Amino acid sequence: MQTIRITPIALLGVLGLLGVQGQALAANWKVHSADAALWAAEASGDATLQQVVVVADTAVETAAAAASTGVAYAVVGKSGPAILATLKAAGGTATVGSTAGFAVAGLQDKYLYDNCEDQTACDVAAVSGYVGATAGSVGSIGLGMAYGLGASGLASIGGLVGGGMVAGAVSLIALPAVAAVTIAGGAYLATDWLLD
Repeated sequence: MQTIRITPIALLGVLGLLGVQGQALAANWKVHSADAALWAAEASGDATLQQVVVVADTAVETAAAAASTGVAYAVVGKSGPAILATLKAAGGTATVGSTAGFAVAGLQDKYLYDNCEDQTACDVAAVSGYVGATAGSVGSIGLGMAYGLGASGLASIGGLVGGGMVAGAVSLIALPAVAAVTIAGGAYLATDWLLD
């Protein structure tokens, strides 16, 4: 059975309409640009080409998730100005968080929800991971707009989760990835339950 995939670029377009910075869109385009090559390889029917493209796409998504995690780790233990400088150098919390969210959604799609006993539930979960990354990105951006992305804004956001400025920065970065995992998992369980 051929799996239908929804391109993350369409979801990113929706984010663009909601005011996401162009650099966030560009970062996510880079993360998922190999998907177009994968779809072309699938259309060609060449199994070797498909494997090469899947490996390349996985490497890009893994590197994006690792880089985003690295930025989150880099702010731990730093002073306020150093945290702001680190985030600015990485492109901002929206870029880093959105990149992580879509990378995690892509990895889930390939490894958690690709070949299951209940393929319908897996297909719903795979698409829901991208929806979760989108929702998490919008939530992260909304929090940043509401509280601000300066030292006091990040500290206020961190206060929502019982921390300070570091907790605020890490929360904004992690929110899209956490949403991707949570919404995909919930969609899988709900669909599996409904079909049983």
